[in-house]
Amino acid sequence: MINNSIAIKSASAVSSNSPVIRTETPELVKLIDLSRCTGCKACEVACKEWNNLPPDKTENFGSMQLHRSLTPTTWTMVYFNEAVIDGNVKYLIRKNGCMHCEEPACLIACPSPYAIVQYENGIVDFNQDKCTGCQFCVSACPFNIPQFDSVSNRVYKCTLCIDRIDAGLPPSCAKACPTTAITFGEKHKILSNAKTEIKKLVKRGFKNAKLYSPKGVGGTHVMTILPYGNNTEDYSLPKNPEVSPLTTFTKGPLAVFGGLFMGLTTLGSFVHLITAGQSKVPEDLAAKEGKEEGEIDRHNLATRIIHWTVAISAILLIVSGLSLYSPKLFWLSNILGGPQSSRFLHPWIGVIFLISFGILFIKWLKDMSIKPYDIDFIKNIYSYLIHDEKNIVKSDKFNGGQKLVFWCFSAGLALLFISGLFIWFPGFFGSFAARSGLFIHELTAIFLICAIIAHIYLGLIAIPGSFAGMITGKVKSSWAKFHHGLWLNNIK
Repeated sequence: MINNSIAIKSASAVSSNSPVIRTETPELVKLIDLSRCTGCKACEVACKEWNNLPPDKTENFGSMQLHRSLTPTTWTMVYFNEAVIDGNVKYLIRKNGCMHCEEPACLIACPSPYAIVQYENGIVDFNQDKCTGCQFCVSACPFNIPQFDSVSNRVYKCTLCIDRIDAGLPPSCAKACPTTAITFGEKHKILSNAKTEIKKLVKRGFKNAKLYSPKGVGGTHVMTILPYGNNTEDYSLPKNPEVSPLTTFTKGPLAVFGGLFMGLTTLGSFVHLITAGQSKVPEDLAAKEGKEEGEIDRHNLATRIIHWTVAISAILLIVSGLSLYSPKLFWLSNILGGPQSSRFLHPWIGVIFLISFGILFIKWLKDMSIKPYDIDFIKNIYSYLIHDEKNIVKSDKFNGGQKLVFWCFSAGLALLFISGLFIWFPGFFGSFAARSGLFIHELTAIFLICAIIAHIYLGLIAIPGSFAGMITGKVKSSWAKFHHGLWLNNIK
């Protein structure tokens, strides 16, 4: 739960900070001196007790660790690693937990307003009440700290005991440490002490001792003195961690590009309606020929049911997906019952969409094969858009434009499915795959949403008769002759 008595410096998915309640808040830092750490695990016990966290199942895997890594109910733990340094086997002990980055990747990646906040004192905190369970923070963190709980559908991590700090107390782990390996205080004082301790280590023979506070994340508010500073990765720490460019681009320029592209597609549809208007040619053609309007079966009941299943699931996917895509559209999540339910339903709706489109793909596969006249249709698409009867290339059951959209949509759906799996299960596929998947997923979704906007406009407004054909399954003969003359000739 967010501590409202401390000033917030920045928050996830918001462009402005909350009103400052306390001003001139000093930056606070926790220093972990590994040369003093004995691996007693008092910090683990203190964290569990203060935060009322239940025990996790232990595992014997040839290590002094209780289990392999952090969990949703274990926010700090002592790691034990064996490493060969200068020809000798060393037992490296390190307390692991959230680094409280100055530039937190988790906060940048989070789509939910105020689900993650960074206080003026540097502490990064999670608000589980606003967490959607999207796990974007899990894949964004270069230290693999946030832990997803599949039961509560929330993500958890160390809060640096923000409630204790607000009361003027140190974090519980620092309080419990019997060797003063963990100290806490104002940043300038802690840095001064760290420099002194590193100088002492160098004199003792640890010539590569250093302070670990990587610049790639703007520095951290949990700093670690590494006696063997050149062996960062042997401590299970990334050597040069940084906020992934994929994360910053996906949540920055790509979001702007997507909004602009979708807006232009909508505007383009409106401009087309004003300039070209609706297609009136079929009715005019029938009147000129003096023929009565007969009706032709175009789509059977099964096809229509499958099509509308695809259409409805696509709309629901767009609504739930856009709520996670942009903070400005986060309100859309309320349509599906709120942020948590919207995020939970999104992938399952995607499964329904995938299955229904797969059935439609099989039913239409033969009709969607691209023929030479379809290529000519695409080359001369302008005539179709301006309803130029004389120059429109005759089409089969589906015209060249529809076939092109169908195949592009099929390829896009494959990309959405694969990338969606990467996002849905970041723990299985890994952080890089999840970050890449999110970028591919959003980029593909932008183009498909634009295609859907155009499809809805053409079928519902620009080409009268198309929508009715998918509702009743029947179209007028004049409509069929103008739009799909080859198909009409084949069925006669």
